[in-house]
Amino acid sequence: MAAYGALVSLMHIIDTLEKHPSPPISIDTKQVQSITQIVTSLQEFLDSYTSPLADSHEADPLERRIADAVYAAEDVIESHIVDQIQSGSTVVEDHDFYQNLQKVIEEMNLINQEVMKSIEVEAQIKQKPVAASTSSSPTVKENVIVGSEEVFLEVLDKLTGYKLDRQIIPITGMGGIVDELGSTGNVKYCKIHDLLRDLCLKEAEKERFYHVISDVPPASISERRVVLKTGGLVGSVSRARSIICDYDKGAREDGEVLLSRDLRLLRTFNACVSKRYAYFLENVFEMVNLRYLAIGIHDEFRFSSSIDLLWNLHTLIIYSIYRHKLVVPNEIWKLHQLRHLEFRVLGLILPDPSGSDIVVMENLHTLKGVQDWNLNEEVVKRIPNTRKLHLTEAVVVSAKEIVEIHEDLYGERLDLRVDDN
Repeated sequence: MAAYGALVSLMHIIDTLEKHPSPPISIDTKQVQSITQIVTSLQEFLDSYTSPLADSHEADPLERRIADAVYAAEDVIESHIVDQIQSGSTVVEDHDFYQNLQKVIEEMNLINQEVMKSIEVEAQIKQKPVAASTSSSPTVKENVIVGSEEVFLEVLDKLTGYKLDRQIIPITGMGGIVDELGSTGNVKYCKIHDLLRDLCLKEAEKERFYHVISDVPPASISERRVVLKTGGLVGSVSRARSIICDYDKGAREDGEVLLSRDLRLLRTFNACVSKRYAYFLENVFEMVNLRYLAIGIHDEFRFSSSIDLLWNLHTLIIYSIYRHKLVVPNEIWKLHQLRHLEFRVLGLILPDPSGSDIVVMENLHTLKGVQDWNLNEEVVKRIPNTRKLHLTEAVVVSAKEIVEIHEDLYGERLDLRVDDN
C-alpha cells in the first residue's frame, strides 16, 4: 500500500534527523509533533481500511491523495537538506522552509479530518438497528478468527464465483521458495512463484509503484521509482527518487554518464548492471539524500572527499572491472548511517580509523572487499556491530584473536574471512 509506505518513510526521515549526531537540518518541534500526530492517525485508519476499489484495477483515490500529500512533505524536507548542505551552513533561519512545511502539514491535516468524519459517519450507520428480516440470514461475525472454517469457505466461494466446476488448487511456494542458504543455515535468498510475481506486478502497476522506461521517455513522468532499460535516459527522470538500471542485453553504453543535478532528491541509484557498463559519475556525491548507491565505475573514477555529505547513506556497493585499487578518503568514517560497504571484484583501500574526529560506525553490519587493511583491536572497536568482515591481503595479527575480541566485547560472533590474492 503506497499510502502506508509513504507515511512510514516520512516518519523514518524525521526520526533519523532527530537521532543523527550531526543532522543537516532541524525541524520546528511543534511541526514535528503535528506531523507525528497526523501520521499516527492516518496509519491507524489505514490499518483497518478496506478500499472500495480493492477488487478493481484502479488505485484508491483516497490512498493516492494521502500518498501525494506525504510525498510533498518529504520533498520539502529533503529539498531543504540539499540547500543547507550545499550552502555549507548548519543553522540557518529559513522562513520559507517553515512556511512550505506548514502548508503540507495543513494539507495532511485536512485529509486526516475528512477521514475522521468518514469514520464517525460509518460508526453511526453501524449503530442503527438492523431490520428483523435480515436477522435470520447467516453472517460472519466481526471478531471471527481469520482462517476459521466459515471464513475459509466464504473465501473459496468468492474465488470460484460460486461455480461448482471451478477449483482452488494450493501451490507450494506462494509465500516464498528457498533458493540459497547462508553459511549459518539461515535463508539467504528466496524466490516466489510466477503467479505471485504476476500478481505483484499488477498491483505495482495499479498503485503506480514504479515505471519502466524502455526507449523514449514520456513527456512527463510523475512516478518516484523508475526502471531504465537504457543508460541514456538517466537525465530524463528528474522527479525520480529511485532509479534502477536494468539494461537490455542488446543495449550499449559508451562514454561518460553523469547524474543530472535535477536528481537532487534521489535516494536509490542502482547502476551495478554488468561488466559492459562503467561510469565516471563524478557528481554522484552531490546527491546528498542518497541512501542506497550501487554503481559500476569507470577506470578514472576517484572517490571525492565530499563523500561525508551523504548524511543518510545506508548501502554503498562499488563494482569495477579495472585492475586498480580504489582508495577511499578518511571522510568515509563519518558516514554515521552506513550499514553495508562492499567492493566487488577488485580491492578497496580503507584508511585506518584513527583520530578523535572519526566516529564509531555503530550501524555498519557488512564490510567486504577491503585490501591491505591493518585489522587490530582498535579497528574492531570502531565497528562494534559488524557481522560480516571479508578482507583480501589484510594485515591481521590473528584471525582467531580478532574473532575472540569481537565476541568478548559485543557478545556476538564475527564472520571474518581473509583471502590471500
